[in-house]
Amino acid sequence: MTCPHCGNSTTDDTRFCPSCGAPLKQTAYCPNCGAALPDGAPNCPNCGLPLTPGGASGYTGGFQTAPAPSAQPRSRLVAAVLALFFGAFALEDFYLEETSRAILHLVVSIFTGGFGGMIWGFVNAIRLLRRDITCDGRGIPLKDFDF
Repeated sequence: MTCPHCGNSTTDDTRFCPSCGAPLKQTAYCPNCGAALPDGAPNCPNCGLPLTPGGASGYTGGFQTAPAPSAQPRSRLVAAVLALFFGAFALEDFYLEETSRAILHLVVSIFTGGFGGMIWGFVNAIRLLRRDITCDGRGIPLKDFDF
């Protein structure tokens, strides 16, 4: 890699130029699968994860030198089953890592004697089965089921 400011030659894993100290451009990686991302890509070319408008994973000059650990997608069917059978306990929201929503769900359930939580869980199950809920709390698309 060559420094764009002073022209000094450096190794590919160098973050800053050893001669002038200028930051060197690094490769951005997908937060979902860890694949290298081309600049300006709207989606990850490997897993299809939608990226932020700032380009490849929002890369605007910061450094991410190693791929992010691969996060496994959550199952839509498991979340729907949890919502149907354990809706009063907000297990589907905890499973999808929607912690704030899960806590609110639990508070509603407690103040309504479990009835409000069961209705909330039933509605979440329908939304999951209709594919209205597309991502978990981490922003990773849910794994679909095939019947």
